[in-house]
Amino acid sequence: MLVVIAAVLVLSLLHFLNFHARRGWGRFVHPSAVQRASDPVLTAFDPSLLLWLRASVAAYCAGLLVWSVAVNGPDCLRFFTFWNFILLTLFFALGAVLSTPRCRRAAALSPSRTHEAAAAVHALLLEIELPVALLIGLMVWFVLLPADPDAPADLDEKYFNLGSLTMHAANSVLLAIEFGLDGLTVHASSFGLVLAWCCTFALFTGLDSAVTGSPPIYFFLDLTQSTSPPIGAALVAAVGACFAAARAASVLKWRLAARLAARSTWKPPTAAGLWAPEPPTCALQSSPNESWSSFTLDVEAAGFNRSHRPSLLGAAPDGNPDDGSGGGGAPDDFTTPYARLGADEPTASTRR
Repeated sequence: MLVVIAAVLVLSLLHFLNFHARRGWGRFVHPSAVQRASDPVLTAFDPSLLLWLRASVAAYCAGLLVWSVAVNGPDCLRFFTFWNFILLTLFFALGAVLSTPRCRRAAALSPSRTHEAAAAVHALLLEIELPVALLIGLMVWFVLLPADPDAPADLDEKYFNLGSLTMHAANSVLLAIEFGLDGLTVHASSFGLVLAWCCTFALFTGLDSAVTGSPPIYFFLDLTQSTSPPIGAALVAAVGACFAAARAASVLKWRLAARLAARSTWKPPTAAGLWAPEPPTCALQSSPNESWSSFTLDVEAAGFNRSHRPSLLGAAPDGNPDDGSGGGGAPDDFTTPYARLGADEPTASTRR
């Protein structure tokens, strides 16, 4: 069974890498990708709100992690809950840094390679954590709790304490609030990455049990049982269902944002980070003296944040930015919109 898990892990990663090898890595390195990590989805949202949300959640999660390890010992780090709570903390901490005024100004003008890498990691953490946080909550409250023979006696101590409620319930709520405000997208092409992350833990717990002889961390991950293949298939289906829910939420978010933006009277910021003084012309504008990252598309009529303008060039008919994988989302390949416009593909020299 360990061989099967390892094979699924490798195939999932290959699917993710092959997709972007064919379609390009534009959604990670494009200047607008950096802005989407820094700015809210709509200009009607105050950017400082996103900053304070991310900073507060990151500080709280980091404190809870330290407290949990101090109380329960390092053995608690063997649990999938803690693996993902560490990623959750990193996501909010990195997002807080990207949301600072200095980073937002840099993202609007000419982001560095380090800035692009940080934004790419931040986006991938969201795409992993949003579905996996939902999966963890469902597994704890609907599988582990009903199957725990000691649950009636240890209910408050084991499940309804601050740490458990935060890691198994509030995490999804906090991610939902963040996702409703930020400019990030769950791409269909990232399912392989999410499945690979889950398989990594399954492989870890299987090897841990085989080497140490200790019982599996979760009873449904006991690979010595004859029921492990159908249980494994059910778990893969559960991961797929949670990812599909996150993807559907992403599509719904962009459709709702388009409708709200169409009614909005807010003005998008200019390249200098100031409010545009005049109504837009809804035309692509560029200056010979400006770098690639300052290409602007005035979309005030749609009300989108400036960070999403390149996405609107390749928007689907329903107003939901198309990611090339169907169903809307931020573009995976940013070369197509500029090819339509007859613009040259940006080079490293024009971007810096």
